[in-house]
Amino acid sequence: PVVRTRKEILGISKVPDKHKRELRRANEITRRTALLLTAAHRAGTEFVLENPADRRDEKQTILFQVAEHGPIWLDPHVEALRRSCGAEAVTFAQCMFGADVQKYTTLLFTAGLAPMLRPLHQMVCSHSPGAHTMAGGAQRGDGTWNSAPAAAYPADFNMFVCDAFVTYILGRESAE
Repeated sequence: PVVRTRKEILGISKVPDKHKRELRRANEITRRTALLLTAAHRAGTEFVLENPADRRDEKQTILFQVAEHGPIWLDPHVEALRRSCGAEAVTFAQCMFGADVQKYTTLLFTAGLAPMLRPLHQMVCSHSPGAHTMAGGAQRGDGTWNSAPAAAYPADFNMFVCDAFVTYILGRESAE
């Protein structure tokens, strides 16, 4: 069930009892992640944070799914992380890296990685409608969720991120 909305990003007022613990845990993980990344950035570390794209903007027809979508990007701790670290975000389709699913994903990243990650905004799905399997949101007959196979990143995306960090590190070392 829906446990958060845009207006109640940390959780709706009437969360079903059996989902309250899960919601509290997810919010705490997000809070701790934001605090750890902020501390790491202050110590000189670059970072990337990944999560599903915001699917609310009706003007972006490729992304829109539901008006009340409550993505992690609206969590106050993630917003504070973004501001305090001067981080920027980019959204792309994982199918452009060979995934069987479209899976629009957003990366939040710091300035050192920006030159390598900004081009991801060009990675918009170019496949015909219906070309992809559904990435999530449905339970199978055996009780498992259809999102499990889509959880792993495509190998080409893994290489892209590795290349971004290697490029950053090598550039930093050559500047020293």
